[in-house]
Amino acid sequence: MAELSPLFVFGAAAFSGSIVLAGTIVLMQRSVAFRRRWYWVLLLGLFAYCWFSPFLYIWTSPHKISYADALLLKVLYVGSRRIAESYFLFIGAVLGGAIGFALPRHSDEQTSQKRQ
Repeated sequence: MAELSPLFVFGAAAFSGSIVLAGTIVLMQRSVAFRRRWYWVLLLGLFAYCWFSPFLYIWTSPHKISYADALLLKVLYVGSRRIAESYFLFIGAVLGGAIGFALPRHSDEQTSQKRQ
């Protein structure tokens, strides 16, 4: 099995996670429905993706790999990029949600200025 560079695996995963981070912040600023409901659906879906991606990698891999190796990314094989990506997507959504909930919405600022 070919081992991959950690820079490639975690760099590609971090890029995907940063896109989700930015997208979550923007959506939380623009949409009340996303902020109230769809964010939690996104978080649940990404958590399930994090949980099941090592299982999917073990199941589809022709090589013998243990669950601990797949889950903890001890050795970086070809499918490890997808597992790392699932972790970074979830982390990006969590951080984006924390930032999005902390920031006031644009429409909240506009309505408070109109009232004054």
